[in-house]
This record gives sequence, structure tokens and C-alpha cells, in this order.
Amino acid sequence: MGTEVMAAVAVAVSEVLTNIVMHHGHNDPGAEVRVLAEATGDEFRVRVQGSGLVMAHLDRPEIGLGIAIATTLARSLTVDRPAPDTTVVSMVFERTPVAA
Repeated sequence: MGTEVMAAVAVAVSEVLTNIVMHHGHNDPGAEVRVLAEATGDEFRVRVQGSGLVMAHLDRPEIGLGIAIATTLARSLTVDRPAPDTTVVSMVFERTPVAA
């Protein structure tokens, strides 16, 4: 993976985690957050999952700057609530071939 892609992943994940800490961490200091990453084919996928997290919908005007930055850096970013007490932020980045 190229350094530009790695930098985009690092900034986007940092922005999502910062959003969680700044806006939701004070509600439950013991809440767990998981970050899962997977490289497949031409994609690099990152999933941030936490219990009790509630994040802004991407189409709402009050969306925070951090999520807007992450959305710009990722090829796609989605926020899902698979269960009432779980939020999952999924990001997909394009991988670039590593120069030989």
C-alpha cells in the first residue's frame, strides 16, 4: 500500500476515533471500541465498532468536521446500527500497488 493511502487511512481512522471520544466517551468511560482492518484485492477496509455509540447521520447538517474529513479520504464511509446498542463505521480505501 502506498504512503498516500496509509496516510489517508491513518487520518480517517483517527478522526472517527476522536469523534467517538469527544462526543461519546464521556457517557461511558468503560465502553469498548474495536478497530478491524482487512486488505483484500484492490481494497483496504477498516471497521470501527462500539457499544452504546451514536454518531450523526452522514446526510445531516450538524455532522462533525472529523467525519466529513474521513468521508472525503475514504472511497466510501457508512454508519450502521446493527443492534440498538451498537454502531459500526465502515470505511473502504483503494489500495495502490507497491512499487517494486
